[in-house]
Amino acid sequence: MNVIIEKPLLWFKDQRENGRHEFMYNNLKKVLDEAGLRVIENNYDIRDDYGERIAPQNGFYLSYHSIGFKKSVWRIKETPIPYFYSIDKRGHSGWSELSSTSPEYAKHVSGAKKFPERLGRDIRVTIKNWLIANNLSKYTQADEIHPLPDNFIFYPLQTNHDPVRVHDNFTQIKAILMISLYSFINKKHVIVKIHPYYGGMKIKFVIKIMERFNKFFHTSNMSLTKLLPACSRVFVANSGAGFEALIYGKPVYSFSASEYDMAIVRIKNIWEINKIFKTSLTFKTDVNPDSYLGYFFNEMAFDSRNEIDIKKKINKIIKVEQNNQ
Repeated sequence: MNVIIEKPLLWFKDQRENGRHEFMYNNLKKVLDEAGLRVIENNYDIRDDYGERIAPQNGFYLSYHSIGFKKSVWRIKETPIPYFYSIDKRGHSGWSELSSTSPEYAKHVSGAKKFPERLGRDIRVTIKNWLIANNLSKYTQADEIHPLPDNFIFYPLQTNHDPVRVHDNFTQIKAILMISLYSFINKKHVIVKIHPYYGGMKIKFVIKIMERFNKFFHTSNMSLTKLLPACSRVFVANSGAGFEALIYGKPVYSFSASEYDMAIVRIKNIWEINKIFKTSLTFKTDVNPDSYLGYFFNEMAFDSRNEIDIKKKINKIIKVEQNNQ
């Protein structure tokens, strides 16, 4: 069987990732070679999420950080948890098979519901403790420390140029304005964290105004490993921080589409943001968050440090492709 594997040279050069992508690629290629597949490397040195990928005859294509649905093309993407990578047929974020917008969503919901909640919790707690002990997140975290209010709602922002913004139900500016308004009305604290790679001034200006005139609205650059354990709830679009919040066992409210849709409460319009402040409302998700996380790590992701785990996912793909020949 033939397999084309996309070599993401652009990501290899990204110093923020500390060589994780190249590490993953080398281990993945090793597993493919050992499986007896005819491996064809495709050097990819541009970022083209929507670019067409065509699978080889009698085989499949492993693409990196791409979007779309094509016969025998599989999409690999780094998860917010270091060294873990997701893989499915459609892509990442709101394009993922696990997104509520996907035709496969109901199938995955059914599968995730069957995953034992207790086992999922064990997986979650193990990863959470590892992240805290090593101050790990998708991006390098600051060492900043300052007092935090009790029982605060946490809103981690994203960059505006990210293509995943197309899934948002409203803009980040509107989200900031409305969550500030509701924090003032409900007299409950909100902490906003600006994305480490957001370089614009518009959102920063709005945040400064809100912080100046609303004593319940705050900003912080503390590490996610300190903010997430301390908060009560998390409000997010489809940031990786929303997925990390699930790892920390926090209720997540989202106004976008993502691969963790089944484990969160969806906010469809800006007026529904007030739900986050109403602790009396039932936190009801399509799947128990711990069952979702267990299903995700077992069925939809692999640990690039673990060759056995990589082999499990590759063998699953080979079986699917053999049945489709």
